[in-house]
Amino acid sequence: MSKLQNLRTQLGTKITNNDQPVPVVIHNQRAVRLENNSVVVVGNGQLFRHVDPNGDMWDGFGHRSASAFIPFKKDLPRRPIVTVNLTGIDASHAHNLRVKLEVEEERVTGFIVRAITWDDTKIAGLDVSWTAYC
Repeated sequence: MSKLQNLRTQLGTKITNNDQPVPVVIHNQRAVRLENNSVVVVGNGQLFRHVDPNGDMWDGFGHRSASAFIPFKKDLPRRPIVTVNLTGIDASHAHNLRVKLEVEEERVTGFIVRAITWDDTKIAGLDVSWTAYC
């Protein structure tokens, strides 16, 4: 079992945010160590797919959010600064599109990305890219 598969198995239900379990999602990623011993890791992948029945971002109404823990392939030497970007969205065209992305709980092992929407927006899926620097 790879390190990422092992981490997903060990942490899949243990990572929490506001006492709610956060799924672990594995993203493609690449790390570069700079001459000054800084490390830059870039990655991308799916954050969630909620088009299935009972997917809160698709079926819900009002303020809703979906979070995922994204682990690094290798632990970083220090706590990173992480930025996240929206790279893909599958949403209903019958309603206004409202979405906000936040990075939470940056750790040497990974970080949590939270997608937030509100009112009648229906989001079936989100893809993100990200950069971590330490």
